Amino acid sequence: MDSHIAFASLGLSPIAISIGPLDIRWYSLAYIAGIIAGWWYLLRLLAQPAAPMNRAQADDLVFYATLGVILGGRLGYVIFYGPEMIFDPLQILKLWDGGMSFHGGAAGVSLALILFARRHGLEWLHALMKLSTISTATSQIRSMS
Repeated sequence: MDSHIAFASLGLSPIAISIGPLDIRWYSLAYIAGIIAGWWYLLRLLAQPAAPMNRAQADDLVFYATLGVILGGRLGYVIFYGPEMIFDPLQILKLWDGGMSFHGGAAGVSLALILFARRHGLEWLHALMKLSTISTATSQIRSMS
């Protein structure tokens, strides 16, 4: 039995905006909002005394985390929900057809933060804790779409 609430069951469309042939979905807007909110929060943390990194490193961190959530989320989906895509690898690239997983995204961001921290000589767990609140909140919002 499927117990989640889907947009369709509420009479809502998963498409937020249509521009010609391009459909922008609420799910993708939630990702964008989460990334922007995380970036904003990180910049606010940098304004405090004894900030753990500089602005250029913060920008790099957001880039790494964004790649981690997208690549990890998609790879997690392929592994757990769409293993048949392995036989048609071009399907893996078709993000517009849907298919992201929270657990894959979380693993991807964790790996990205570890790589980022090693590259910049920073404590990765500290960086992960700072971003986890925003990412968890936005992932729950995305789950409703």
